[in-house]
Amino acid sequence: MNRKTFSLLSLSFILIFLLSACGSGELTANDVWARPGQTGGNTAAYMMLDNGTGSEAKLVSASTDVAMMVELHESSMDAEGVMKMQQQEFIPVPENGSTELKPGGLHVMIMNLKQDLSVGDTFALKLTFEDGTEINLDVPVQQP
Repeated sequence: MNRKTFSLLSLSFILIFLLSACGSGELTANDVWARPGQTGGNTAAYMMLDNGTGSEAKLVSASTDVAMMVELHESSMDAEGVMKMQQQEFIPVPENGSTELKPGGLHVMIMNLKQDLSVGDTFALKLTFEDGTEINLDVPVQQP
């Protein structure tokens, strides 16, 4: 291998390493799912939010055509051992990190359903972040 080829290969490997260390450079939602629900009732959507950008992201809202209202919530246990839910102004996703939305914790609360959501159904959900980024999802309905 000549010197020029070796230099080009070395530079290519360095560039690949640096790009992979920087993350994807975007916000993504993975492992998305929602619980079943009945017309007029509520359900919740869960997922892993991954932030490959170099700054904190804030999920500020979500919307769907299958419900009258969608809010960001967090469930937590109070001092008496009772599970409480509280609306959140936003859900932070750390720079080059992840935030898990899961049962018993942070979640997207989908209220006053316009239709039944049964296991095997899929519905559209749009996530909106503080910087204007939007992620459109197809959410499968599953049993917890």
